[in-house]
Amino acid sequence: MVFRGGSPQCVIVLRMDYLTSDQLVKYVETVATNPTLWHDLASVSDKRSYELLISTPVLNAWVISWNNGHDTGLHDHDGSAGGVIVVQGHIIESRLEKHEHGNCIIEREHDYHLGSTFQFGPFDIHRVRHAGANKGPAVTIHAYSPPLKRMGSYGFNEYDEFNRLPMEGEEELRPLELALKKDGSYQQKE
Repeated sequence: MVFRGGSPQCVIVLRMDYLTSDQLVKYVETVATNPTLWHDLASVSDKRSYELLISTPVLNAWVISWNNGHDTGLHDHDGSAGGVIVVQGHIIESRLEKHEHGNCIIEREHDYHLGSTFQFGPFDIHRVRHAGANKGPAVTIHAYSPPLKRMGSYGFNEYDEFNRLPMEGEEELRPLELALKKDGSYQQKE
């Protein structure tokens, strides 16, 4: 109760408890043990596919299918933490990290195979891509909390400036350099 000007006013605080990255990894590990939940959502083709598995006020989870050439480009999750498990194939994740000898930011690559998990915080910038030719299709399960609604895509413009492009809803992630027109505006993928 808060008192203002001598009269009591009731203050209602709604608090939503979101899941941590560790909890999200445990969640995707549990989902992965029951293929009947996700197997029908996997669809490996020429186009990277992403299918919503579940959406609640606390989290959402997606099944993402990958093939050779599929690449998200550098991106963030606009304040959502995440957990990922590989349920088929092989993917590579890169993270932006500060170089030990200065302010230069570099990408560090990590390989993930069947059963591997990784997590990221709400402000991490990373890239996920298929491992390449002769690796076969890959399928991953991703969980986000708070539920993923927006992302930011990163890349260099024609002046070699590093930029973030906000992305809403169902827009497909891909390397930003492929998504920008010469005037800096975003072009939809056909």
